[in-house]
Amino acid sequence: MEREQDPEKGAVVHFDVEAVLERIRLDLDVGELFASPAFDLTNAMTAMEIGDPKMDPGMHRYDQKTLSERIAGGEAPVHFDNTVDVLAIMDRLLQLEIGWHDHYMLSQTVYTCLYMMDMERISSHRILYAYCRSVHVTCSYLYELIYRAQVCYDEDASVVTFGIHLDKVTVDDMRDVIKNLDDAIDEYKEDKDDSMREIVSRLEFRKCLLHILSGMEDAVTVDALHDVIGICNRAKDILATQKYCSDDEANQSIGFAPTLHFAAIGPAPMRKLVLRSVREASEQWMSVLEALSKTCHWISGVQTWKDLRSCLDTFAGCDNGAFVRSMTYNVLVPSVPKARAPWRPDHAMLIEDICLRVPDETFYKNISSVGEIEMFFDQCAIAVRGWCHTKCLNKCRQRRRLKHNIQDWKNMIDHAYTAENSTDGAQWIKDQGFRWDTQYDPSMEVNAARVAPLTCWVVQEACWTCIDYLLKGGPLDLYQSEEMTSIYWYASYLIDYMNHLGREYDALALVSLRLPAQHKHIKGVDLAQLQAEPPKGPLRDSWMRRRLCAFYGLVFGSISRISLALKHCGLIPEMKHPFNTRGEQYVQRFESMSTLVIPEYLRYEHFVEYEYNLLGIPMDTGNVEEEPVPLPEMGLALLQQALTQINTCSSFLSSFKELMPKYIYESVHRTIAANSTALTLLHRLAKRDAASVKTLASQFTASWTQAPSSKPQEPYSFCSAVLLIPTLTITRRTTTST
Repeated sequence: MEREQDPEKGAVVHFDVEAVLERIRLDLDVGELFASPAFDLTNAMTAMEIGDPKMDPGMHRYDQKTLSERIAGGEAPVHFDNTVDVLAIMDRLLQLEIGWHDHYMLSQTVYTCLYMMDMERISSHRILYAYCRSVHVTCSYLYELIYRAQVCYDEDASVVTFGIHLDKVTVDDMRDVIKNLDDAIDEYKEDKDDSMREIVSRLEFRKCLLHILSGMEDAVTVDALHDVIGICNRAKDILATQKYCSDDEANQSIGFAPTLHFAAIGPAPMRKLVLRSVREASEQWMSVLEALSKTCHWISGVQTWKDLRSCLDTFAGCDNGAFVRSMTYNVLVPSVPKARAPWRPDHAMLIEDICLRVPDETFYKNISSVGEIEMFFDQCAIAVRGWCHTKCLNKCRQRRRLKHNIQDWKNMIDHAYTAENSTDGAQWIKDQGFRWDTQYDPSMEVNAARVAPLTCWVVQEACWTCIDYLLKGGPLDLYQSEEMTSIYWYASYLIDYMNHLGREYDALALVSLRLPAQHKHIKGVDLAQLQAEPPKGPLRDSWMRRRLCAFYGLVFGSISRISLALKHCGLIPEMKHPFNTRGEQYVQRFESMSTLVIPEYLRYEHFVEYEYNLLGIPMDTGNVEEEPVPLPEMGLALLQQALTQINTCSSFLSSFKELMPKYIYESVHRTIAANSTALTLLHRLAKRDAASVKTLASQFTASWTQAPSSKPQEPYSFCSAVLLIPTLTITRRTTTST
């Protein structure tokens, strides 16, 4: 039907256009279109959606009965013939809850349960009421937590509710629900029926889960985190011993209406719901509990800023879901101020790390009396919390956000410079015992440093962030194989600069440290001697960090050489530049580092010079875009050098055996050994003729598949976290293609 307005009467007159459309259809040939002059692309796309089941809502006709009509129709009875029906409802809710964790909507999963939509109606059924209420409180808390923590995006979790009311949950609400669960458990725990035992087991699990959520929400002590770990282990044991309904029984359980909320969702059809089996849903909860247990274990060991940085680098390297990441960030940086916890990135933690002393009230008063110093620590706390937020994002978002963190550290360098060059700020730094003067005098003691202490600390953190940003691109498959030469060359430069700053900072801080008696009356401590053997006392940790920096500087340099060698041996395909030149692509990769004043930004010309120097051939300074001609004999020599350097890393690592935790040492040692094996095979591959390439490639691929996993199982340092095996990744691809 169409309508038009009668100009005389001002009324709307309807008339039938079916006959007109039929005549038009008969006159049109295939491929012709009858359209208004206003017909545009939007209309065309809408027309294409007609008849498409994914886009045309008219093709989907749902049962539009309301909740009240469904309940009145007996779809959700309160009285059951046997306990198996209740058990099936519980297992179906478990499936749907994990479905929400798998990015489906709440209106499509948990709240398709009619019992969840009107819980007061089932209050007489103690078991079902306690279970449904516990699921509702858990979902409401996690939903609110996602909004509070702000570390999840649309790809992580669906927070669209389409009008479903979710309560604001407090710890007291959780305790109230725990009481409901306790009452139900106490009433039925002596029942000998197998189904009732399984029901009680599920109530016990929900009780443990609420204790975990409330425990992490309130945690401010190490003991509180240890309690959470214990409850996580208890919950995993409960899930491991449960017997589940079959998937068919769960799917056919009463009280569920998949189309209940479709009218409120809108015209666009929803994504088809594909749920895990009941057992797989249980295993998913076990993996979440395992992740929470590990996270609490790592956080409980945090006492200093470097501990926290190591903890979060480890955490960020794991595949944690949206809820685990949100809960972790809420523990570290709660939205509501609470009592101080040792793992919180606050002023006290940063002051202790920068000034090498635990601050007291007098110390805080001294800071507040110097405006520039107070501003520095305020901004420093903001930058550090921003970095913590980055580490709780998903891996793709982490790398994007790290670029902004680099800018944060650039701003911190400005704040440090302002504080150090103000009269009051410079005096405050000297009062803390740092051996530094705004006017550098080369005739001063051997350990006098050129870099001011606050700037020194900030630049070290900036270098860590830059290295993290560069290496994050590898797992995300953002780099072509040839680019590994420049990526690890720059990473080696940054970590060597960090090592230099570490020595500078130790020189500045020697007076402020409480040195052992044998060092107290020494005018200057020989840091080169400290490199040779581990010192005792407060310099030990610093010595370890510098030693590790030197070690990974060797590793990164080796990987850079390996990549260049593989290219010249013909094992890496030549990189194509259809849109950008090689120099422009270099700028895209490293331009974010140019915002830092310190360290100096290495331009593309520096990298080209590095390549030519490794190959031992002169560079045409007039044309830096011209790449070195592939030289197989040079590539073979570079492979030999890289193999020697990796073996040097292996012997260097042995000096850490008594200083590192056993699991760290063994993991790094296996990684170095795997790299050494790969390089040996590649060296043979480069020397053999083409006929034996296929055989050696298969040997290499087998060696790669047998290489031990470097996935973290325990907390370890950032340096350990970044030592993956990119060499193997590069050569596996090229060998396979060969």
